[in-house]
Amino acid sequence: MQEHDKKRDGHKAWKSLAADSEGDSVINRNKEAAYTSITHADYLGNKLNFTFEMCVTLHEQAHLELEKYGEAIPESKKVRDLLAGIKDGNAIAAKLTVQTTPQFLNDFTQATNFLATAFDTGARRLIRTLSQVETRAGNRGEG
Repeated sequence: MQEHDKKRDGHKAWKSLAADSEGDSVINRNKEAAYTSITHADYLGNKLNFTFEMCVTLHEQAHLELEKYGEAIPESKKVRDLLAGIKDGNAIAAKLTVQTTPQFLNDFTQATNFLATAFDTGARRLIRTLSQVETRAGNRGEG
């Protein structure tokens, strides 16, 4: 504004003021979208259209967007937000482990790595169990 005041150019001063306030509203919309993304990134178990990795990616992108605008979220808040969005009943033990382990509770990356491993291991165990049941049922029917 002051540079336009020296030149007595009211039109350019008005345009720069409008651009600044428009920029602020864009920033506020982007921040709000990032917070909404974090809030709505619910993980209900691995589904074809939304996996745990996709959930983590949404969180990470939102964190980067907020950091870009000077709103860095503490690691412990990032982890709490992630855990709040995990609504898979099979994830209770993994969530409790993260909540009670300071190393995970204070480091988003370590928490997500642990949870991804826990969810992957649980999925493999379930597939193996189903595979064994199918094999036994198939053998009984043949004999």
